[in-house]
Amino acid sequence: MMQNQDPVLRFFAGELEFLEQEDDGLILLPTGQPVKTVYISGVLTEVKKGPGGYVSGARVADPSGVFIVKCGKDKGFCCSKFLKTGILSYVSVLGIIAYDKKESCFAVFPESVNKVSKSERNLWILAAADSTLKRLEEFRGTCNSLCHDGYTEKIIAVIENALKFVDTEKTGNDASGLKEDDSMHDCAKIVEIIRSGSTKKGIFSDDFYLACELLGISGESAQKCVEKLVEDGELYLPPGGYIKLI
Repeated sequence: MMQNQDPVLRFFAGELEFLEQEDDGLILLPTGQPVKTVYISGVLTEVKKGPGGYVSGARVADPSGVFIVKCGKDKGFCCSKFLKTGILSYVSVLGIIAYDKKESCFAVFPESVNKVSKSERNLWILAAADSTLKRLEEFRGTCNSLCHDGYTEKIIAVIENALKFVDTEKTGNDASGLKEDDSMHDCAKIVEIIRSGSTKKGIFSDDFYLACELLGISGESAQKCVEKLVEDGELYLPPGGYIKLI
């Protein structure tokens, strides 16, 4: 059971790399603040199934990176919502953050999962940006050693980039109502996103969909363009969640 007295922290995935776990298991942010109960929001980019078909995990991408969400049979009810929600939908997750030895990373173990609108996700971005800035100011004098390794500058950049997703939101950008010319234009932009963001393996799907959103291309429209380009033989989908031009 989640303890009600635990403060709920909104923070960006870009801070995950700076978390530290103490010998007693306590997880600390570089600002010195302990973190346990978190509230995250973003685009659902992957749902993983375990033996027997239950949801074993998911990936939720915010504008700064990706949260790994770990599920189990004991969390079957709330994690089943990931399947009902669907890939590329906006979701929010309330849960406990802990170090997952199997994944070798910090992960969120959910207590509740909900589908949200883009506007609700944008409100989360604003709230997370506000609380992060206040935390940086409040704990300026108590930062641990990581604060002197470019931490503050990087988190400020994370916040600035996240706010661009709110500023560039376009109303009425529903893929179901796109005209053919708009769709062709989006596909042309998508090819450029893939080309400019690719490594030898291609571009990772999380990075691809975030880049599309930043340019005002909805997840549904991006997915339709990818499917068309695959059908036309212009790109393919290598293993590991990548998208690659041929």
